[in-house]
Amino acid sequence: MDSRIHDLLSNYIYPKLAGVRFIGIHGMRGIGKTTLARAIHDQICQDFDRTCFLSNVREMSKNNGLVSLQEKLLSRILMAKIENIDDEYTGAAMIERRLCRRKVLVMIDDVDQLTQLEKVAGSRNWFGLGSRIIITTTDVQLLKAHDVDATYKVNGLNCDEALQLLSLKAFKKYPPPEDYFHLCNLILGYAQGLPLALMVLGSFLFGRSADEWASAIDRLKNTPHKHIIELLRISFDGLDEKDQEIFLHIACFYKGKDKDRVTQILDYCQLNPVIGLSVLADRSLITISNNELWMHDLLQELGWEIVREQSPKEPGKHSRLWSHEDINNVLKKNKIQSKAW
Repeated sequence: MDSRIHDLLSNYIYPKLAGVRFIGIHGMRGIGKTTLARAIHDQICQDFDRTCFLSNVREMSKNNGLVSLQEKLLSRILMAKIENIDDEYTGAAMIERRLCRRKVLVMIDDVDQLTQLEKVAGSRNWFGLGSRIIITTTDVQLLKAHDVDATYKVNGLNCDEALQLLSLKAFKKYPPPEDYFHLCNLILGYAQGLPLALMVLGSFLFGRSADEWASAIDRLKNTPHKHIIELLRISFDGLDEKDQEIFLHIACFYKGKDKDRVTQILDYCQLNPVIGLSVLADRSLITISNNELWMHDLLQELGWEIVREQSPKEPGKHSRLWSHEDINNVLKKNKIQSKAW
């Protein structure tokens, strides 16, 4: 965490520069964007006249509307209760009028729509010299569309960082007990540096015996942890139908495959994969390396789980079959049924 904070402050935020800067922090859901943003806020907040951390903007704007975000921002910065703003356009004008001479630090967390940025931090001239507007999102395209000054991608934790986080959650100390090292390494392999998974599983395993750890790890091979899948699914649900289909195809069949070949196949399926793959990459749902398509193992598990939900106990009714065991079972069942006819 410390190295990421130092990198952001030194190479992206430049807290001592006079101009107004918009900085975007992006990465897959659960990778630690909000945690990093809060740490940045706590480290530099004293350098500003006022600060505001708008958390969970996606959920808040969906439930309460953009005006509620504007009122919260103004109330925090002006240190007075601001309410009853007529509409989001009035709110935007008020933000510009009241904040344009103030040096502020505004953190806008978990943005998923461009309008959220346009109505809360529409332009640099809305804020006084030296202000910093820091945005977290899973979608780098939103940051590009809003013309931010710099974008920072949050990558997964390295092995040492991941072990430390898991150990602190599971044992409240670091390093873990020696007789749990092997089990911890199995969890690290499963989580692949994703802080969300490490925290959820570490908390779940806290106080449990080594046998219980082993049993839980064995269960994860076939049944992903519900809370992890629910949080990752938010990104999938935000896709349009064709991009959801592309995501599921990659999860089930095309992880590690040549991008050009997969594009040809998906184009034949009329899924418009050129833009679709770009959208998935922008939202950190896939990565493209050496012209190959990749995704985090937990995102692949999300895809599998979504397909399984179509008919949990009857693989033959799934839209896709990727498991050799399921394929063999379905073929055997169909063969038996054919003989019966």
